[in-house]
Amino acid sequence: MKFLLVPDSFKGSISAKEFCDIVTEPIKECYKNAEILAYPISDGGENSVEYLSGLLKGRLMPCKATDSNFILKNVTFGVTDDIAIISVASSAGLADAMIKNPLYTTTYGVGEQIKMAKTLGKMHIYLCLGGSSTNDAGAGMLSALGVKFYDQDGNSFIPTGATLGKVKTFDLEEFNKNIKGMRFTALCDVTNPLLGKNGSSYVYARQKGASDKDIEILEENMQKYAAITSTLGVDSNFSGSGSAGGMGYAIKAFLRGEIKSGIDFFLDSMDFLAKAKNANYIFTGEGRLDDTSIMGKAIGGIMERSKELKAKLVVFCGQNALTTIPNAIYKVIQISDDNIPLAQNLATALTRLKEKSLHFLLEERNKQ
Repeated sequence: MKFLLVPDSFKGSISAKEFCDIVTEPIKECYKNAEILAYPISDGGENSVEYLSGLLKGRLMPCKATDSNFILKNVTFGVTDDIAIISVASSAGLADAMIKNPLYTTTYGVGEQIKMAKTLGKMHIYLCLGGSSTNDAGAGMLSALGVKFYDQDGNSFIPTGATLGKVKTFDLEEFNKNIKGMRFTALCDVTNPLLGKNGSSYVYARQKGASDKDIEILEENMQKYAAITSTLGVDSNFSGSGSAGGMGYAIKAFLRGEIKSGIDFFLDSMDFLAKAKNANYIFTGEGRLDDTSIMGKAIGGIMERSKELKAKLVVFCGQNALTTIPNAIYKVIQISDDNIPLAQNLATALTRLKEKSLHFLLEERNKQ
């Protein structure tokens, strides 16, 4: 028997690596000679740097960078060959933000990490755009890289979500020198545009701590900023421009980078089809499974690539909110109990995952 484990994290309860470690135990209990291949993955969010660095046989590099509240903190990014892998969440993440409000948070620390990577000779930067606490259109990052933003009085400043609308002019001279010869690739599975009801402010700012009034301010400022920076010749509403609080826009408009599917990059890096070719089962999972999960995110990417394989695709989840289970999925297993509080489910998630996976495996073994 051959098992391929490719889980995403269950946010707030189980990391992808923990999933692999936990599920391995019942597999060995039921199939002593089973071959188990485990690859924790991410669609560009939390733990992306750690997992990608492992896949690419790189290492983690510690450094100091400004966090989303303008406080210096310890962060890490991955390095291998001429590549650096930087997560927006490492310095500008929502989970670690002391003050959670995208009016005031910054991506400045992301730019600092890029500068550090360049001093190490890493000229190709992969940016993982998940888990941000910001809505500054990447202006903080750009400021750290040398872009000078000026208000109507000619004063330079570092824009945040609250002050993007004050940008009247900008100077790229120092910035262009700093990024000369560099390449940028963003890993993201969000397709939202920068502006409008489906844009970064209206869709994501609330979960980052913004009120209804804050969201209106953020959207107005983002529109003004997009108009000022339209001279760069990039449509502000391309697919993914609203990712990470508008970071996607900055990567294409200022850095002239490209945006790729995070899950596709992970699956390509691990050579998914070769690893899954002779598998009997593919186990994956995430916290909340819903219709968006199968539309470009981790589960959807795995599902698409598994359609022509003989392996049975099993999806574990904290909560199953799928309206219809696709034919490509053999079984969905919800590990939480709808009859108990969320806090209790989170606290017992590890135990429940082990119990549910063992129960499933025993059932499967009895069928054979």
